[in-house]
Amino acid sequence: MLQLMKHVLELVPFYLCYHKLVKIFIKQLIELWGTSEDSIRIISFRCLLKLMNNLNEKQIKFTFNNLYLSCMRNCRFTNATSLPSINFMKQSLVELYCLKPDVAYNCCFTFLQQMARHLHSALQSKKKESLQSVNNWQFCHSMSIWGQLVGQKNDNKFIKSLQHPLVEIILGCVRLNHSPAYMPLRLFCARVLARLSEQTSVYIPVLPIILEVISQLLQLFKSTPKQTSMKSCTFACCLRMNKNELKEKAFLDAAMDEIFELLLYYCSLYSHTVGFPELVLPLTIQLKKFIKSSRAENYVKKLKQVHEKILSTSENIKKKRRQASIDIRNQDSLSSFEETLRGETNDIKKFYDSWMKLRIKQLEMLASKKEQICKDKLPEIKKPSIREKSEEEKEKDKKKIKSLFKINGQDDGDDEDDDEEEDDDVERLTCFCLFANPLLTVWADVSDFIASAWDVLIDFILA
Repeated sequence: MLQLMKHVLELVPFYLCYHKLVKIFIKQLIELWGTSEDSIRIISFRCLLKLMNNLNEKQIKFTFNNLYLSCMRNCRFTNATSLPSINFMKQSLVELYCLKPDVAYNCCFTFLQQMARHLHSALQSKKKESLQSVNNWQFCHSMSIWGQLVGQKNDNKFIKSLQHPLVEIILGCVRLNHSPAYMPLRLFCARVLARLSEQTSVYIPVLPIILEVISQLLQLFKSTPKQTSMKSCTFACCLRMNKNELKEKAFLDAAMDEIFELLLYYCSLYSHTVGFPELVLPLTIQLKKFIKSSRAENYVKKLKQVHEKILSTSENIKKKRRQASIDIRNQDSLSSFEETLRGETNDIKKFYDSWMKLRIKQLEMLASKKEQICKDKLPEIKKPSIREKSEEEKEKDKKKIKSLFKINGQDDGDDEDDDEEEDDDVERLTCFCLFANPLLTVWADVSDFIASAWDVLIDFILA
């Protein structure tokens, strides 16, 4: 199949000559892109890239719609094994959309409108079916796809106009789920918003989501006892936790790691802005409350490091604001001051960069260990083979048995007839021994049973 797809890649210009075959060819490529092996997925994606520059607007719209629907069908169930292929589909889909942003705008607008309808019905009715139409992997991956597209093609005026409705949909999804069970879903939405804020250079309020999660985590520390579990917990492959999982230590560890990483990432984005001290003021108050009230030393140590770095960065910015003469009403003076702050290294940015290097090394080590485990072969248990005796060994055994049953005074120089008769007798004797041995053991057991039964009967009669 791989060799065939390589030849198909070279023949793509010839398929374009037959207009009736183009639609069938695109459908087949999309099916292979969504369901095949990684190597075939990549070649089919390269074929679609070649096709994209030679298709008309109607064919491009057909391709974009079918690509999105194929991606949504294949990301319905997300786990550790399917996540890499889903990420590949998302990134390749965004790359194809970026080639034709004007046509991608129509596709994005229609699907965002459909998502807004599902969210509106879920917020209004609060029924189980309407909530499930929002709280699923398809809705979350769709938000991630459109967030990547808006972030990468922010220079296009049509794609840029979709930023506000997309942010409102993501914030509505966060407001829909306030329980601690949906903590992974809310942190997923916060990460999409933070990445979109970085790519578009537009402020998006992500800290309120993180503060609410921290307060819920503090209540979980106080109310529920920690239970150990052998099952590992990763927020990358789950959107909702059950009540028993909320009490486990693995969930608390995963939640704290996600909050720690997201806080560092978001604070490092705005560490060069003029309003950073006022932006992080509610966060410093919440972190201080968590550090004082929580008894978990590992979690307190992590958040204490973040708290110290945020305070030192905000104090540094306050000091520079006093020294510099900034006119708040003048945008040019504010942007020049922020450019000077961006050129300098602050504590929170330096800490985040060093932590990310360590994090990447840890992930690489884990990946190498998994590959080594997959490469290592399991030990094979070989059964000992029963070796058959040669003719010489059989003759020796016969002679040994024959020597045991020799008659005293018998000479060695007997007639050949006597030797043949003796050999026949030895063979019969060996066969008798082989068959009689299990019978003798059974008879010994039976005789022991009869003797014990007889002793019991005599005791009973005497009594």
